[in-house]
Amino acid sequence: MKIRALRLAQFKKFDRSSAVEGFADGLNLIAGPNETGKSTLLLALRAALFERHGSKAQAVKDFSPHHVTGARPTVTLDFEIEGEPYTFEKSFLSRPAASLQTPGGQRFQGSAAETELKHLLRLDPSEKTSADKDSPAHFGVLLTPQTRSFQQPSIEDGTRHTLEAAIAEDFSELGNQSEVDRLTAEVEGMLFELVSKRGEPKGRYKEVDTRLGAIEGELIAAMEERQALHDQLDRLAQEIEKRNELSGLARRERLSERLAELEAAQAKALHRQTLENRCLAARQVLRDLETTAKTREERREQRQRLADEVTGIDAELGKARAALTSLEQALTEREARLAQLGDDRETLAARKREVETLGRQLERRRHVEATLAALATDVRLELEADALDRVAVNGEPATEAGDRLQVTEGLLIAIEGVGRIAVEPKTEPLKEALAAKADADAKISTLLARLDLADGEPEAIEAAWQAVTADLQTLETSCAEQDTALADERRQAAESNASLKSLDDQRARLSERLAALSATDDKDDQPELDAKIAEVRQAVDAADTDLRALPQSEGPAASAEVERVRARIEERRGAIEETSKTIAGLEAAIGVRSGLGLDDKIDQLGRQRHLLTAERDAFSRDRRALSLLHSTLREAADEAKATFNAPLSARLTPYIQDLFPDATPVVTPDFSIRALDRDGREEPFLQLSDGTREQIAILARLAYADMLQARGLPALIVLDDALTFSDKDRLARVFAILEQAAKHLQIIILTCHEDRFAGLEAKRLAITPVAETTSSAA
Repeated sequence: MKIRALRLAQFKKFDRSSAVEGFADGLNLIAGPNETGKSTLLLALRAALFERHGSKAQAVKDFSPHHVTGARPTVTLDFEIEGEPYTFEKSFLSRPAASLQTPGGQRFQGSAAETELKHLLRLDPSEKTSADKDSPAHFGVLLTPQTRSFQQPSIEDGTRHTLEAAIAEDFSELGNQSEVDRLTAEVEGMLFELVSKRGEPKGRYKEVDTRLGAIEGELIAAMEERQALHDQLDRLAQEIEKRNELSGLARRERLSERLAELEAAQAKALHRQTLENRCLAARQVLRDLETTAKTREERREQRQRLADEVTGIDAELGKARAALTSLEQALTEREARLAQLGDDRETLAARKREVETLGRQLERRRHVEATLAALATDVRLELEADALDRVAVNGEPATEAGDRLQVTEGLLIAIEGVGRIAVEPKTEPLKEALAAKADADAKISTLLARLDLADGEPEAIEAAWQAVTADLQTLETSCAEQDTALADERRQAAESNASLKSLDDQRARLSERLAALSATDDKDDQPELDAKIAEVRQAVDAADTDLRALPQSEGPAASAEVERVRARIEERRGAIEETSKTIAGLEAAIGVRSGLGLDDKIDQLGRQRHLLTAERDAFSRDRRALSLLHSTLREAADEAKATFNAPLSARLTPYIQDLFPDATPVVTPDFSIRALDRDGREEPFLQLSDGTREQIAILARLAYADMLQARGLPALIVLDDALTFSDKDRLARVFAILEQAAKHLQIIILTCHEDRFAGLEAKRLAITPVAETTSSAA
């Protein structure tokens, strides 16, 4: 068996999920300080393997973290057997569960999972195991808790038988020991044919014992039946006498004749009561008809009132609708005037913006002209007086001999008979200024035309701006007045609408009530109703006449007497019938018991009891004899074990001599180490030092594991906080032995002395937290 991962959740100190994963085939070391949960890992492993998931023992309750209410301690184990992977999960206390996932995909749950795990570990499914025992079966002796490494494993019967079987494979012939074992097994088989391992009868022995007990019960029951038959015969005589007394009493009281007289008187009273009821019913019908007639008249009057109210509301609705129409027309006209004022305001606002734009363009042009003046090229013409008529400037004759010109867009000087001189400024800012001036001139010309202004003088522009501003103020005042008037008219229209709706709702409610009243009186059946009233009045008068003609009777007094007499008659009849039923039941029961032949049955059961008692006594004698023979053979087998335990010594001796070269282990018949033999001198195990006893106990577990593994049984070694008392040299030799054994065994060491195990060639593992997951065993 090889462990691959161990996960815990809500298990003692691990209140959150933690895990150790990645176990190697050979040596594994989990080191850490105290209180990190190393010993809890071993306890969790033993709990998963050996503790029943549904156990309520105190040891299981102690799995729960002390500060977690309603905890569900859970252990998940990933392991391999013969290279095949398995996953086993077990939860305790709250919602206990167990689950085993096999390599083939099969899944076992609950007790089936625990049984299947025992099969895998080659444990007896019927053997009770517990995590708090030192050695729950042969597999458990290899899992060594803290402080137990000083002690030799406690080998119980199941473990001893397994080791004996493993040892037997090392012998080709067992000689007398084999014969003793065969005889012991044969006697044990014969004994177990009679009784179970707990000493309880089985087979024919159990059948005889059970049948004898049943016959004892049947015999007692038959005797009780016979006594019950005698009791029933006595009671039958008493019941017959009681029935005869009741029948004679009924004849003497003459209750039937008295009942007939009373019933005749009661019939007369009943007839009078019937007439009175008929008269009362007719009067009630008459009252109902008269009420119906009165209600119908009231509904007619109410319908007329509602019709008049509807007519009045219709008149008010007409007036309200006319007023609303007038208000809506005035509102439409007011909205049209306000819309026109808005258009005029937009027009004046646009004109005001254009006046402001014209002012900005004139200002822009002045700035551009100033820029052009600053950028212009100065050209000075100095001509002889007689040359003026031969010089032209931009196609115009020169006017003065010393003329001074500013050139911005270019200058062409023509000299007759000589040629032309062109002056063309090339600066980029000058071109941009000229383009800006042209743009400004165009926009100013357009705005002057749209504003009907002759020129762009500031006085004219200011006058135009003042005029349009005054017009806008006047228009704004008119708009405000129109807005106020419009809001007032809208409010009046809303009030008229609300009033009109209220009148419509009121008319609808009145119309609905009127329709409901009209529906109840769609058929004019007043003549029929009047005729019915007259007919019922005649019936009332006739009933009164018949009632007066009858004589007065006792009425209720006669009825009470009738009930009393009837009750007495029923009481007598019931008592007689009950007694008759009791008599019939007793006669039937007596007939049944009489036909059982109780005396013969009691005699027959007595004979059967005698025969079965003799047979049971014979089985008891056989049982005692076989038990004595079995114990004798076992004693003989124990005496022979001195030679039979040699294979254990053979497997243990190499380990011992690797550690103590001059020593040989002395093994007892119960597979424990009694002493070390050093040159013929025995040193008792219990007198050795603590460190030496611990080392020998660990080596013994290695030998046991080798024997189990040789038989093909799962085996691994777990040591918790061991080898703490070994000196440095001895510890190094133990490490070498463990490393050699780890070539064929998985060994897991838990320690808080990490520095002492620094020289051990082992895979280092750690306990790490894992994310919470839903338990698969839930």
